[in-house]
Amino acid sequence: MFEPVNDLERSLMRAALNPSYRPQFYRDLLEADIFIINYAESDSEEQNNTMSESFELKVPKIERNGQVWLPVFSSLQRLQEFISSETAYVVLKGRDFFELARGVHIVLNPDSDYGKEFIPQEIERLLDGSISSLTKDTLTRKRLHFSLGGLLFTLPVWSKHCASILQKTNS
Repeated sequence: MFEPVNDLERSLMRAALNPSYRPQFYRDLLEADIFIINYAESDSEEQNNTMSESFELKVPKIERNGQVWLPVFSSLQRLQEFISSETAYVVLKGRDFFELARGVHIVLNPDSDYGKEFIPQEIERLLDGSISSLTKDTLTRKRLHFSLGGLLFTLPVWSKHCASILQKTNS
């Protein structure tokens, strides 16, 4: 069961359950700390929460339905639930990461009960502030489809996962 551990996760849950909270979620996401797995070997030292100019970020990729996604997380707990071993990570403000990741697909909290996928055009609208003008119908029609271990998963982008959305594929 998903128990929110910070304000961003509470905002995500409210937005998933009530479309009127989505604009606030977008604002919260840009201002919140997000956690990113970093496979880069870094010899830079962090001092006073600043990183050197030579800082490198190598984010792992996830493939779903032939599309490559970069995973990010709303908390250290969500990141730890996703990985099976200890790994390095960085924490950036949402706006800073989305600025760096223009043109790619991003998934917030993959494999978690509450998450959100962002396509490149959506990231641009998020950064320029125009995403808040999307209608409820535009958001609720988007679904995430992916296959894992012979099962086809169909998840409403904003909705909580539930057992009824899992369907066995006829292989």
